[in-house]
Amino acid sequence: MFAAFSCGPVGAASVSSDAVVLVNSASPAYPDFQRHIQPYLDNFGVPYTVWDIVTNSVDTNIARYAVIIIGHSQLDPGGTYLGSNAQQNLTTAVTNGTGLVNFDADLSSGGGTARYQFIQSVFGFGYGSAGSGGSVTMPATEPGSQMHFITARHQAGDAIAFRSSMNLPGIVAPSNVTAVALSGGQPLVAVTKFGQGRAVQWSSYDWMTTSVLGPIEGLDDLVWRGIVWAARKPFVMRGLPNFVTMRVDDVSGPFWWAHSAIDLGFKPWLGLFLNNIDDTKAADLRSMVTNGLATTSIHSFDCCSTFFS
Repeated sequence: MFAAFSCGPVGAASVSSDAVVLVNSASPAYPDFQRHIQPYLDNFGVPYTVWDIVTNSVDTNIARYAVIIIGHSQLDPGGTYLGSNAQQNLTTAVTNGTGLVNFDADLSSGGGTARYQFIQSVFGFGYGSAGSGGSVTMPATEPGSQMHFITARHQAGDAIAFRSSMNLPGIVAPSNVTAVALSGGQPLVAVTKFGQGRAVQWSSYDWMTTSVLGPIEGLDDLVWRGIVWAARKPFVMRGLPNFVTMRVDDVSGPFWWAHSAIDLGFKPWLGLFLNNIDDTKAADLRSMVTNGLATTSIHSFDCCSTFFS
């Protein structure tokens, strides 16, 4: 199922309704994108393009996307790839309506000096002492003691305890930035509006590890709702995974039909009449299974007389 989020027409013909994810393949934290952030994007059906700043400079084309996602910590702490022009392009994109969701919380160097001018332009953070958090709480932040869109699936004051504490960088939110989720007394999720754009800052994604909390434990909705809230509209995502699957019992082969199903995007499950599978069919079946294209199990040794139990 695709979900379209729209609040009116977008003027420029060149804009798109998908996301771009900025990564740095030379960063020591780059594997965090593949390990933590990317699975969420794939599971939530967010259409995205990966933009590696090592091989592609951040030019004005960044503004064509509905939302810019910073895909991991330590995006460019040395300032090697995000020069002043690149950072100005990011600032301008948000000013003109492109959303920003930043999973990079390594935002300051020693002495509280900001690493990225575009983050300072959008959020204006201060930087204090690092800390830790053993839980997350979600206060009512909107008029009438209502919850923010990002936390709207939770009750006011909802608290989720972690299995173990996680480190937090000491981000200090100014008055124009709202902390919609808190951990250890510090913002875990902070939001603001900047020009025509919206921005979301995560101060840690360590909660995504099962040793701290992990998926399906109460915070996943903040990820997708944060992206939806920030993105320029229209924004399209597949809100539910593809639930259609294929199971076939009494399978003897040949498997031409299984290959046709695979070509159409299915991953068929094959319940075998084991004694009817010769070496040629077994080789074909093995190729499909070991390449992750199909799954299989024994249904019976043959038709109607010798069963498997």
